[in-house]
Amino acid sequence: MERKQKIKDFRKQLDTTLLTSPGLANKDAIRKLVQSQLQSAPAEVQEKRVAQVSNMLDIQRSACGNDFKSSKHGAWKLKEDTEGYRVMYREGPEGSPFHTLLTEGYADGPVDVCLGAAWELSLYKNWWPQYNFPTFKVLTSCRLKKVRLDEQISLLRMKVPWPLSDREVVLDYFELECFEDDLVIVLLNSISDTDSINEHLRGLTGNEILEAKNTVRLNFSGGFALKKIDSNTTYFR
Repeated sequence: MERKQKIKDFRKQLDTTLLTSPGLANKDAIRKLVQSQLQSAPAEVQEKRVAQVSNMLDIQRSACGNDFKSSKHGAWKLKEDTEGYRVMYREGPEGSPFHTLLTEGYADGPVDVCLGAAWELSLYKNWWPQYNFPTFKVLTSCRLKKVRLDEQISLLRMKVPWPLSDREVVLDYFELECFEDDLVIVLLNSISDTDSINEHLRGLTGNEILEAKNTVRLNFSGGFALKKIDSNTTYFR
């Protein structure tokens, strides 16, 4: 019971930050935060990030509390609720191929260590579950291009249970630091080699994406928030 109350208290700290922080209150506040970090980026790149961060925060807020009312993103269905984490699901927008999964919980480690585990693709095989039966494991995880300190393009390839083909996703990672709120937001969005016209893909060619036979490329849109609870505890969603 004590551990269950602990995770609720940690969750409330993230909820309070998301719902009451002046720095995250609206698009103008988010724009100020993004512009301060992307001062040298073109205006259209900044505005794209503002829209993505705003959407991510809306989804994060829709999971606040325990009474999940329907929102523009749909209603959450609670799938698992333990002393260490909570998992929820909802269908994607009508006509969309996406399904939405949300997991949240806490880790016994500082924010920078948790961010490093999620940001450094070379570490994925060290912590990602590697199952032999049914087969589910990381085959390849590597960085393709470092765009800047807060952005990178990476490849993640997974082996999934037979008879499905291997799956891969090429992801654009973007980190936004909200130091005043002890919060870090990371956006994860899939890209394809046909997107080379975009500013963030210049210099990346199809040859840099290691080819693999019988592999299906996935689309992915999401991200996560890391909230500092104390010097050795981080809450994630």
